[in-house]
Amino acid sequence: MTGESDTRRNLMALFGANLRAVREHRDISQDGLAEAMTARGHDWYQSTVYKTERGERKVSFHEAIDLAAVLQVTTDRFTRLPEEAADEYAVTQGAALLERTWDQAASAVAGLHQARAAAEGLAARFAGSKHARVREAVRGLLAELGGRTPEAAAAEGAARWDRTRGGA
Repeated sequence: MTGESDTRRNLMALFGANLRAVREHRDISQDGLAEAMTARGHDWYQSTVYKTERGERKVSFHEAIDLAAVLQVTTDRFTRLPEEAADEYAVTQGAALLERTWDQAASAVAGLHQARAAAEGLAARFAGSKHARVREAVRGLLAELGGRTPEAAAAEGAARWDRTRGGA
């Protein structure tokens, strides 16, 4: 019976440690989690969260489901070994960084298209100006437009990346 008790205690401690890690990662206080669980129909207080995170309190299946929903994870996240959870976290953070950066790049390309359209409009509007300096500025703008394409921006980005890695 002692082996079963030890296993149960270890599982409760693992669940609690993972609960705490996820809660802290989501930047939710113990009080905040208790309030969210109470809103889902559970009689939870800050002390309930504290005891659960310390592995001193059993969690029902329904509580585990609602905890996962509140914290935006799957229930199996609470039963993972610390090393596995840390490795998964690192990978998901890498994916999130890639997604954010891709979105920034797409927004920058959209902005470049918008700026090019505005520049083309200005060039067309002032190409026939009676002022020589304005016509010269239009020629300069058209020269800039020729080299400031999304493709050129992607090539420049790749070149900068290569330089940071010590490449050509």
